[in-house]
Amino acid sequence: MKTFGDTILLSASDVMRFAGCQHATAHDLRWMRREPPKPREAGAEAVILQGKGDAHEAGHLDKLRADGRRIIGIEGNDLVRDVGATLAALREGPEVIYQGALMARGEGAAWGGWSDFLERVDRPSKLGEYSYEVVDTKLKRSVTAKHVLQLALYSDLLAEVQGVHPEHIHVELGTGKRATLRLVEFAAYARRLRRRLQGFVASPWATRAAPCADCDLCRWGDACDDQWRAEDSLFGVANISKVQVAKLEAAGVRTMAELASLDRVVRGLSPSTQGKLVLQAKLQHDRKTGEPTHVLREPEPGRGYALLPRRDPGDIFYDIEGDPHVDGGGLEYLHGLWCGGEFHALWSHDRAGEKEALRKLLGFFEARLRESPEAHIYHYAAYEVTALKRLTVRHGIGEALLDRLLRERRFVDLYTVVRGAVVASEDNYSIKSLEALYGLERDGEVKTAGGSVVAYERYRDTGDEAILKEIEAYNRVDCVSTEKLRDWLVTVRPAGEWPVLGQGSADAEESDSARKDREHEEEVRRLLGEPGEDKVRRALLDLGLFHRREAKPAWWAVLASVDKQPEELEEDLDALGGLEAMGPAEPTSTRKSVQRRYRFPPQETKIRAGQTVSVPTDGFPDTVEVVELDHARGEVLLKKGNAKAHLLADRLSLHPTGPLKTDVIRDGLRAVIVDQCGEKRLTAVDDLLARRPPRLRGGPVADILGGRDPVEGTVDAVLRMEGTVLPIQGPPGTGKTYVTARAILALVREGKRVGVAASSHEAIRNVLLGCLSALEEADLPFDCEIAHKVGEGEDSYEEGCPIQRPTSNDAAILSAAPVVGGTAWFFARDEQAGRFDYLFVDEAGQMGLANLLGMGRAARNIVLVGDPRQLPQVIQGSHPDPAGLSCLEWLLGEASTIPPDRGIFLPVSRRMHPDACPLHLGPGLCGPAPEPPRHRQTEGWQHPLPGGRRLLGACGAQRPRPDLPRGGRGHRRGRGSAPLRALDRQGRR
Repeated sequence: MKTFGDTILLSASDVMRFAGCQHATAHDLRWMRREPPKPREAGAEAVILQGKGDAHEAGHLDKLRADGRRIIGIEGNDLVRDVGATLAALREGPEVIYQGALMARGEGAAWGGWSDFLERVDRPSKLGEYSYEVVDTKLKRSVTAKHVLQLALYSDLLAEVQGVHPEHIHVELGTGKRATLRLVEFAAYARRLRRRLQGFVASPWATRAAPCADCDLCRWGDACDDQWRAEDSLFGVANISKVQVAKLEAAGVRTMAELASLDRVVRGLSPSTQGKLVLQAKLQHDRKTGEPTHVLREPEPGRGYALLPRRDPGDIFYDIEGDPHVDGGGLEYLHGLWCGGEFHALWSHDRAGEKEALRKLLGFFEARLRESPEAHIYHYAAYEVTALKRLTVRHGIGEALLDRLLRERRFVDLYTVVRGAVVASEDNYSIKSLEALYGLERDGEVKTAGGSVVAYERYRDTGDEAILKEIEAYNRVDCVSTEKLRDWLVTVRPAGEWPVLGQGSADAEESDSARKDREHEEEVRRLLGEPGEDKVRRALLDLGLFHRREAKPAWWAVLASVDKQPEELEEDLDALGGLEAMGPAEPTSTRKSVQRRYRFPPQETKIRAGQTVSVPTDGFPDTVEVVELDHARGEVLLKKGNAKAHLLADRLSLHPTGPLKTDVIRDGLRAVIVDQCGEKRLTAVDDLLARRPPRLRGGPVADILGGRDPVEGTVDAVLRMEGTVLPIQGPPGTGKTYVTARAILALVREGKRVGVAASSHEAIRNVLLGCLSALEEADLPFDCEIAHKVGEGEDSYEEGCPIQRPTSNDAAILSAAPVVGGTAWFFARDEQAGRFDYLFVDEAGQMGLANLLGMGRAARNIVLVGDPRQLPQVIQGSHPDPAGLSCLEWLLGEASTIPPDRGIFLPVSRRMHPDACPLHLGPGLCGPAPEPPRHRQTEGWQHPLPGGRRLLGACGAQRPRPDLPRGGRGHRRGRGSAPLRALDRQGRR
């Protein structure tokens, strides 16, 4: 931000800063006018980041040159002059423009800056038969919102010059991969934010200093710290959240001193949370004039001292030093281990060394715990375990061992213990601050984790081994401090039995799960051997391990949630914190279980009645059932079997549960792998893995739909499938469900048996109701039983709906009905192998490739319906491609739309106004609206039926309306649609 003639010049950095912290922008404005405060100088780590970014950019430029790309570089630092040079370069049309300068005037401000790269694409513009798209280099492993804001600005400035908006924006990530995003999906938000920034610059509104994610590297950090100290701000209270500050300020409590003396109830804070905040403020307030002090918290199940095991001579104290700026993915360069009075350092300086250090570390853990079965691994805060999760996946070693150690609760996070056991007088709970409580004093050159990173970068530049000794000494002190903290906690621990972590029936179940995971992985690896350069076998290996990798984050999320404090859980949508019993537990009517009612403070949560949730124990978390949940009254009723009634403690918090069991899908996937390693009888699966065009009777065609009516063309295509896979892609409102339902009925008329699968029962229900509607309104009605294998509980169908909904997998109707709906848990079962001629997968953009392969035995032909650009697959784990892709993403590859010889694309949306299509879909999906189908009449389509008759209807009519009855005639009529009616070719009914 700087003055530019009679206006202000704003840059991408300004909009990124404004998005993160408006108070920082207010400081920028004041400093532009040379008003205090003065910004602090960039720290050593910020300088390193800048240097790494410059090197990454230069490396990409070198790669482009090595590839023989024609490049024009804009050399200089005068924006106006460089804009002119960039315009000349754009007209010349090189493949790449480096450091292209762009600028335009807006209302009340000008916008400008230098882009990293402008890349030519084959899309006409006023420059000629080409145009440009923006490419930026970033050190991050993935694209962030701020990256998008920057690239959206440059793209809009570029559009001013070339007369056409770029279709894509690109980021060359620090991992070496390129991320490509469709600009239209983000442009509207980015422009709105820029308008808001322009309004702020023209007429600033009041802002305030508040902690945010940008504070560590912000040049105004010192100014905010000074302000908080001067104001005795609530933000100075250790571990307080912005939500809690807002509630306190709404109650008139604005300083730490006022909070320390607070004696009235604050609306929205539970009594326990308020009590902890008041005590924390009091201890900190008193610390300003006294010695460090502490108070023990009231014991709670699964918290604080319940997480601190008895000391063992074999205990390990562990600390990692990592540099996030190395090689794009970061480098864990030192594992420090303190045990038995000896220090062990495992160094690594590259990826190969990192893998070897990890191997040695895990071997050390395994050997030490074998010698000392009661020992634990102590660390402070979450970084060590988080890094180990990342490293085991990155290097493909030790995943099973790490899972076992986590499930056995071998890792003891003393930060979590401290937060649950002690209230300390320090203004933060870093281990260095807590050292005041147990009298450890530090010396040495390296004093902080950030300082360790800076020192390690110096070593990488200079090769000075003395620097490594400084870092090692710092790490050693961290490990020793961890032991001293543990010992201090033991000395102040209240009398009582020591908890036994990681024991009990829940852990036995986990051990059985771990055994099944190991056996499955061993079998998959035995079948596939060493894939080598065989891409299909490599893909099958990664797909075979998908469900184990996908389950890990769910277990980790449970453990991470259990480690949180109740006041933190009150702000966590996946949990419910601060429960206090309203009375004793009472037996249920069956006398086999007990129920207990709790009250909880106001909070938002995703937890619902009927769910199973996790609760903390001294060992692995266990589960209880949510019977009732009343947000208005703030009450919840929980149930548990008599044998574990003690889990319904007086005070409680609820946490997410572990992952769904996927054994049946994994078994189906293993059978597919066996087939792929042998005769390859599952030809549709083979076509899918090889990404072959559909094999249709009569041979391949250049355009499967061939310009025909979508229903007519789709019916013709599915009837000609010969043991293959056919994708049908369509943006919102293009009639995917409408077309699917009529294609299914056409197959049933031909005596085929059809399965309908999706990731959700709601999506399956939608397709089956579409089939019911099409069946009821068909010109030539016929009998067609429809069944849906549903789960226990509410199935969302209207009473009287003729679709049968058995809950048992063995129900006879599921073997007899010509149309059967179910999830992957149904179609992957052994008894469903070969039972269907066709499997239609709805919302295939959300169906994981691994889950689809698990169902691959069920049908000879597979039809995939959906659009990955509309609703992508949601996954939690870290997976290599293609294991992390949905089945449609896999088939599409780099293409935005399915090519006409490889599938069917439905281009016309009838749900949205044409003016809304480009905003929602973008040029990659919609572009110029094509002509409507040639048989259009009124608002509908006409579709061919046997006997020369046609169906007239509206493509977008499938969505059921809440104000119309469902399950009978009329339930499928949508907004603005005409009733379906049969017509012959002359238009007669």
